[in-house]
Amino acid sequence: MTASMIRKLFSWPMTLVIFFTLQTLLLGGTFGGRLEGWIYPVVLHTEITQMEVVDEYSTRIWGEADKVRDCTFVSISWYIGTPESSALVALRIEERSELRPAAGFSFGPWVVRLTPNEISEYSFAKTLHQCHPFWLTESRFYP
Repeated sequence: MTASMIRKLFSWPMTLVIFFTLQTLLLGGTFGGRLEGWIYPVVLHTEITQMEVVDEYSTRIWGEADKVRDCTFVSISWYIGTPESSALVALRIEERSELRPAAGFSFGPWVVRLTPNEISEYSFAKTLHQCHPFWLTESRFYP
């Protein structure tokens, strides 16, 4: 290999391609998706506007949020605890499915298997969106 070929192989754009390819293959995109969602989230400003007790352990919620990027929704997960120590809780979407453009939107009813106090004080939610082919973008949805 000549010095010119080596410089072309490790040029700035090619270095980025190699980095993202290795990252996706070795880490499954987890790191990239979390970092991207932290720096450039898909959904912001989520606010729960109404809560209704369903039973001793469940709460029906409605709310509003801003979708700031036009990415394809994949999933949402609700957790009790903190990001450092948490457990997945059941979430049932009762509203009809719909495509949401990048704009403000309302959601609900959703049933979260937590009490209103647990939702407000001890829980968080994350979404996954497909924004490009490299990985799924993970955004903090609530709070």
